[in-house]
Amino acid sequence: MLSINLVPLLGGSLLVSATLIIVSKRRVGVAGSAAAIIALCLVLAFVEFRDLSTGAAVRQAVQYWLIFLCVPSAVVFALSRSGLLRRRAWLLLLAGPISFVLTIVVVVSVLHMFFPSVLSP
Repeated sequence: MLSINLVPLLGGSLLVSATLIIVSKRRVGVAGSAAAIIALCLVLAFVEFRDLSTGAAVRQAVQYWLIFLCVPSAVVFALSRSGLLRRRAWLLLLAGPISFVLTIVVVVSVLHMFFPSVLSP
């Protein structure tokens, strides 16, 4: 069974939401916002997986990074481009963690249905 620590997950989601709020307040375009989120995801990945040395562990870390950080960040980014969240950017602090958790539940469920070996250690 896959164990997910909720504290880093919510911390990452709040960082992504805060970055999107700052970018929205500065009226940065879509490309700049996407670049900021990609850079944040890369920084969070380097912080999280800085002590991995074996090839199998690195491969699994990259899979987890894509599943648990990049996909939910893309969903939050897409939500941030909606009209309601552009006018009231502070709502991202609520929508970000909720969409992170929901996205991870959906992605893990779909992966477990179609590719059960992907999440196995």
